[in-house]
Amino acid sequence: MSGPGPEHPEAGARFKFVRLEASDTRATYSLEVLLPEGQSREGRLMLSREFGTVVVEGAETWTPWEAKTASALARILLKGGHWSRRLTRWKTD
Repeated sequence: MSGPGPEHPEAGARFKFVRLEASDTRATYSLEVLLPEGQSREGRLMLSREFGTVVVEGAETWTPWEAKTASALARILLKGGHWSRRLTRWKTD
């Protein structure tokens, strides 16, 4: 049996945001959280610059750390001058 792929970290998590659609004030991203041992989580992220909001759909079964970290990283996208096409960050708990 082969181990997890090269994108899966040995510790912590790798958060991958990919823009699906965007307007001047709002954007939607797919979100994948890659975890050790080949585990992963998927969700959808909705951002609004108009209201300064971040909504993570699909995170109901994630650990509190995973959900909190995803929301915090999403604020990077929210504060940028444009909607980045993608963002990948590795974080340890």
